[in-house]
Amino acid sequence: MLKMPNETTPRITICIPTFNRCNLLKKALLSVAHQTVKPWETVVVDNCSDDDTEKVVREFAGVKYFRNETNLEMMDNWNRCIELATGEFIALLHSDDLISPDWHEQWLAMIQKNNKPEIGAYFSATFTIDMEENAKIIYRVFYRETLLKPAEGFRKLWKRNMCSLPASAAIIYRKAIFNALGKFNKSYSTEADIAFSLKLLSRFSIFYTPKLLFAYRVHPFQSFDTDKKIKTDEKRFATLSQHLVIFREFYAQLPESRYKTPLFYKRVGYMYIAIAIFCFLSFRFEKAAGYYKLTKKAFPDILKNPGDFFRIFLLIAHYAWKLIIGRIEAIRIRTIAKHWII
Repeated sequence: MLKMPNETTPRITICIPTFNRCNLLKKALLSVAHQTVKPWETVVVDNCSDDDTEKVVREFAGVKYFRNETNLEMMDNWNRCIELATGEFIALLHSDDLISPDWHEQWLAMIQKNNKPEIGAYFSATFTIDMEENAKIIYRVFYRETLLKPAEGFRKLWKRNMCSLPASAAIIYRKAIFNALGKFNKSYSTEADIAFSLKLLSRFSIFYTPKLLFAYRVHPFQSFDTDKKIKTDEKRFATLSQHLVIFREFYAQLPESRYKTPLFYKRVGYMYIAIAIFCFLSFRFEKAAGYYKLTKKAFPDILKNPGDFFRIFLLIAHYAWKLIIGRIEAIRIRTIAKHWII
């Protein structure tokens, strides 16, 4: 039976930015429609699609639909979602992803219990799904509820090789933080959420739950500004280059001297060198060379210290272990996401 939130519960707006994904959008909206507690507000912002997006949205009562007059850049569309949201909290549910039926109910309870203005965001464990909603890998940063104080996230998340908080419905943002930090910077293109998460971690506390409330869909297509684009190595290298630039710029401006250590800024470099090694071992030599060259360009001093090799070895071992555990755990919930939309 659908439960109704009361007047004292936090108000969470589910924002769905979308472009030419009407079939996947319908699945995302079904996962919202199946919530055990009725959402405060669901907003769909259509970035001038030319498919049946509006028709699909109109099938769901109570969903607010906005269509941009012209196609905006992706980050501008995200920012418009934030502007249109009336809730105290915001989640960006991308139109190819899904949320669990108790997503809203669980977050209401956790935010009520931990609703302090210094907490800028709340995030959960996630798992990936394929185009048939089969679970592939579970990702847990911690195995129990954890509160990270301002800047503490750098140490604890970096230690677990999580160097950002990608914007998705795995994250609930307190809307007020956008006044303090600004919105997503479109000059960073698809990596704008990384730049935003670095600012967030430096100034606000974040709350984590190991509960699996969100499914991230992995597929070869991405809808950005005006067309559907296939992910290619060239695009991946461009993304990597932008990621490294963002990280180095942030590091240069970081005021807390205690975090300005080689281990802090090299962590991202270690991550991409590890990826290069994985690519090499799987005979994808061109991709391995691309990751290696871009990382060395951004971090010229990487691999000059013997300790770097040891840390990269530890990171590879960590990745391999998490991958194995994540795949084994996913077997247990392999079809769970299918039930979120039926």
